[in-house]
Amino acid sequence: LDVLVRHVRDLYVQGEPYTFLLSTAPAGAEVSMVFTHDVDFTRSVTNAYAYQEMLRPYGISGTFFIQTKYIRDYNDDIFFNAQTTPAIRALSAAGGELGSHTVAHSAVLAIQHLGSGRERYPLYRPFVETRRSVRGATVMGEVRVSKFLLEKFGKTTVVSFRPGELSYPFNLPEVLQASGYKYSSSITANSTLTHLPYQLTYERQNGALTSIYEFPVTIEDELPPALPDRLEVMDGLIQKIARHQGMVVMLMHPNITGKKLAFEETLVRRWRNRAWMGSLSQFGDWWTARDALELDVVVQNGRPVLMAAAGPATRAIAVKLPKSTSAEIRLDLRAGERRETPIG
Repeated sequence: LDVLVRHVRDLYVQGEPYTFLLSTAPAGAEVSMVFTHDVDFTRSVTNAYAYQEMLRPYGISGTFFIQTKYIRDYNDDIFFNAQTTPAIRALSAAGGELGSHTVAHSAVLAIQHLGSGRERYPLYRPFVETRRSVRGATVMGEVRVSKFLLEKFGKTTVVSFRPGELSYPFNLPEVLQASGYKYSSSITANSTLTHLPYQLTYERQNGALTSIYEFPVTIEDELPPALPDRLEVMDGLIQKIARHQGMVVMLMHPNITGKKLAFEETLVRRWRNRAWMGSLSQFGDWWTARDALELDVVVQNGRPVLMAAAGPATRAIAVKLPKSTSAEIRLDLRAGERRETPIG
């Protein structure tokens, strides 16, 4: 799909006299790398802090999708409790973004009932019976109750979501929007055939847009071969994505540190001078501002002028001008600001 988009881009550049293109990575970066971690195992809660501590000296915030598991069932023991919530707050205080990873982490969330929207803790009690069976779970409950618990005990605002095992209900976009989320990372780049974010539609159909943006997963740590054996292959994949200023979302389970942690740091070191790196909400905020930016080229006194109007505040957005002597303009605008820039 990205190839088709680039084809349309090339037709536009060829056919218009005054063309402009928005960069798909923050200005100065070849690629965007988003570090996400699925905290869905007992020991992962405490291990997660080590991953953020590794990222922090590089000035990077990671995203930590935390399962708010308060019922012992087929999947695991309880690990969202009075003993672990201080660790979750510490993770947020260290700069990590807290995102929701549901309550039950059910592999069959995609086929559960919508729910009423009145699901509440502690009366909401989803119980995973087997990998293919869950009792008492609803889409609304998984989305809303997990957000409430993370915000109450994590002392933060939760805007990012990822379902357990990427089990993706068709009504998830409108449920996320109704529940106050902004961003989803719930499907793989191979499934969507894109290495760029995109705006979700109601029921994931060809209809009205929701306000939710999807950020597909590029690299995961579960399927063989083991991550250390994939380092050069993954680095080569990032090289290919960087040719077109694409996005790389890494999904890591902090069930262990050791080799996994070393793998992530190796990628950080290799790419820190070429890539933008950060959390899902940070990149999501940048992408949302980019998407809301209004641009046009008008001719004033025989000279083309780039007209820019910001919705949200915009930072580090590069406007490329293929047919102008000014090859590129960087935009940093306050919310609601308008700017005129001659480009001839």
